[in-house]
Amino acid sequence: MKIEVEELDTLDKRLRVLDKEFFTRSSFSHLMYVVASSLPAQTQLTLLDFQEDGTVFVKGYADDITSVFNVVKALNDSKFFREVKIKYASQIKRRNKVLVEFYIQGKRRM
Repeated sequence: MKIEVEELDTLDKRLRVLDKEFFTRSSFSHLMYVVASSLPAQTQLTLLDFQEDGTVFVKGYADDITSVFNVVKALNDSKFFREVKIKYASQIKRRNKVLVEFYIQGKRRM
């Protein structure tokens, strides 16, 4: 009987890990969708990083600074992010075109 209890405990632990992984993956997919849908057409991402502490980093390029402000506003207005701010934005020349390189940081609502 002791062996059966240990097997059930082990099975229970494995199921909890699977449940957690499934929730995390589906949650991550949904967060990626929210970020992608907030991007204006002329914006491209080079980095999307979700930290365990809830910090979110977004880095990319936009045609103008207005597009970057629109991304920040859309993320702040969503129910998934808070305290989203531009940490860095600068005009650069890339492939003979002037773009705004940006780095945004925020927090995931828990």
